Amino acid sequence: MKKSLFSALIFLVLAAVKDAGACSMLSLTGGPGYSSPSYSSPGHPNNNPHNLDCYYRINAQSSSNVIQVTFSQFNLEKHSRCNFDYVAVYEGSSTSSRLIGKYCGTNSSFSVTGRGRDMYLHYHTDSSVSSSGFRFRFNIRASRTPSCDQLSIGGGPGTGSITSPNYPRNYPDNADCRYRINAGSATRNITLTFTAFNLEANSDCRFDFVEVRTEMNAHCAPNVRKYCGSTVPTTQVITGQQYAYIQFFSDSSVTRPGFRMEWTVSADPCSMLGLAGSVGHVSPYYSASTHPANNPHNTDCYYQINGESTFNVIKVDFTSFSLEANANCAYDYVAVYEGPSVTSRLIAKYCGTKNSFSVSGRGQYMYMHYHTDNSVHSTGFQFRFSVSASATPSCDQLSIGGAPGSGVITSPNYPLNYPHHSDCRYRICSDSNSTITLDFAAFNLESHNDCNYDFVDVRSGSDGDWTPNALKVCGTALPATLTFNQQCVYIQFFSDSSASRTGFSLRWTIAGVVPGPPGCTQLNLGGAPGSDGLIKSPNYPSNYPINLDCRYQVYSDCSSNNIAFVFLAFDVESHTQCKYDYVELFRGCSTTSGSQGKFCGTTVPGPSTSYRTSCKSMRFKTDGSVARSGFNMRYTVTGTCCPSSGVISSPSYPLNYHNNADNCYVICPPGARRIRLRFNMFIMEGSEPSCRYDSLTIKRTYCTSGSQLDKFCGTKTTPFTRTYTASKLALKFKTDGSVVKKGFSLYFSKVL
Repeated sequence: MKKSLFSALIFLVLAAVKDAGACSMLSLTGGPGYSSPSYSSPGHPNNNPHNLDCYYRINAQSSSNVIQVTFSQFNLEKHSRCNFDYVAVYEGSSTSSRLIGKYCGTNSSFSVTGRGRDMYLHYHTDSSVSSSGFRFRFNIRASRTPSCDQLSIGGGPGTGSITSPNYPRNYPDNADCRYRINAGSATRNITLTFTAFNLEANSDCRFDFVEVRTEMNAHCAPNVRKYCGSTVPTTQVITGQQYAYIQFFSDSSVTRPGFRMEWTVSADPCSMLGLAGSVGHVSPYYSASTHPANNPHNTDCYYQINGESTFNVIKVDFTSFSLEANANCAYDYVAVYEGPSVTSRLIAKYCGTKNSFSVSGRGQYMYMHYHTDNSVHSTGFQFRFSVSASATPSCDQLSIGGAPGSGVITSPNYPLNYPHHSDCRYRICSDSNSTITLDFAAFNLESHNDCNYDFVDVRSGSDGDWTPNALKVCGTALPATLTFNQQCVYIQFFSDSSASRTGFSLRWTIAGVVPGPPGCTQLNLGGAPGSDGLIKSPNYPSNYPINLDCRYQVYSDCSSNNIAFVFLAFDVESHTQCKYDYVELFRGCSTTSGSQGKFCGTTVPGPSTSYRTSCKSMRFKTDGSVARSGFNMRYTVTGTCCPSSGVISSPSYPLNYHNNADNCYVICPPGARRIRLRFNMFIMEGSEPSCRYDSLTIKRTYCTSGSQLDKFCGTKTTPFTRTYTASKLALKFKTDGSVVKKGFSLYFSKVL
């Protein structure tokens, strides 16, 4: 009897496994543009068997693609939480991926969309009610909108806002934005308050919607809230969860102004998140916890200061400061961030016993985190803050380098004295196989033991976050040569309101292998709004060479401007996964992260716009076999932000420029009446005044229609300066199809 029961059990298990395998489809696949035939659940349109577990895996062949599954017929046992019969859809390759949704009941046709390489479906029936199942098909397309994800919001108590792309203008079609708010602890509440809401309406919010979920990975749960239409959702308070995950989705048809939502992470008892003041405000003094008595152990207090404008400067003055000392501030510390939360740029961590000192940051917010551990007591600190308007024009240069080469960075006005209240940021980036070397040729700053007044601060990494090995220098001693194996180096030059000196001059060098022929590396494109130009594959319109790895970088001078790429022609070796030859677009200066899509074949990619960015990049890679005519692409910079000074160089400088270049660089310093150009290097084909072959033409206002002020070519053996009475200049760089040379590099500034 036992033997027969055991045999029957084995039979049932094997039968179940066989049924699951028989009804599963794990090899559904396709590339962009593919539309599948229709597939049905077992037995459909008749009743499906009980106790089924069928699995469907769809492979879109690229992580930059979008998969849409459309159910044309759907009839499963109904339940409020779909506990009995259901189809679970996952954004990924298995049931451990993000659960998009669980579906049951009777529905008319509906679609489920996910992005990435894979989508996974699990169809389950139990042992009771029968139903006719479902019928579905899927299609695949390349993502047509730039990434709008913000997955590192918060981190502790604080406030902020989230808006749909382009808000308050209409959002784009095919948007898929993910936002994750981190409270830092499940003991804090997350409050979401919509202040504006206008999306396409639908009774089931199938077309455009905002969806709010909890948990870090945003799995579907019964408490998911989905909103559309024009009714402003009620305020939602999330308790007992560390994360809130929000998705904004739009389809390919109707668009509306979208939404604005304010988020708040509740404060700990010792926190102060409502500190605020406009220009001229000087706050009263605030103290840490029980200061001047010893502070308690295991404290985490947060302070958020709102300067009420992104153009302001916030200065925090510590008048008393005593915390447990440690070389890396690992135990008790105050961490100060330039922004609204702990995910902003970390200015520094402070500990030990100090005399009065100040910390300055620019922008609307400054955020401080005070932490104590469970050991040594200390008396803490006292501080106050003040808010002032930025007193000097922007001197940032955040798009330096990108490929092997060298250049020079100087303090403003060098070799004359630098101005008071300077705050200049420089970012030098290379590819992953290069080193970055900094050699100071001159150095003369106000001296102080802790460099509290004027200083140069050198940090590794692209965001300028503080680390224990950050180098802060001042005085007159020439700093030693610095070499970094990091991809980026971040440098800050700061001066206060008193003494000024001649400043510094340093040469940066990126050492590595120079890829490709002239024009294969173009990292000095772009400029202020109105700048534009063409990027063409090498040899275009003839076939491009094999074994290329070309990098292109367009900068916009300010993080609030926009950069658009529009392809005019496109013919690159085709492959479903673009494995051989391809063009890949990136949001930001890096060509190793932030991909916005990989393209090949003969279909011209759609326009790609990166909003509110200082940089947009592209990589063109070819293998050793088939070659095609390549591509011709126009880039355009739009926006309203113009820097007061900066560097402009020919597209590949310090490498040789390429044939058939056509680039326009716009200069429009705010409030300028006169603009000075100082050329540090100028080597081009031709001779003046005709400049028949290669030339740099200086025009008033526009490259296309502006009046000509100057035209340069040939070789200048020494640096030279030109000053123009104009509020806006356009520099037209044009080359012919023969000789190539080193090009030019200049520093522009308005004449005060």
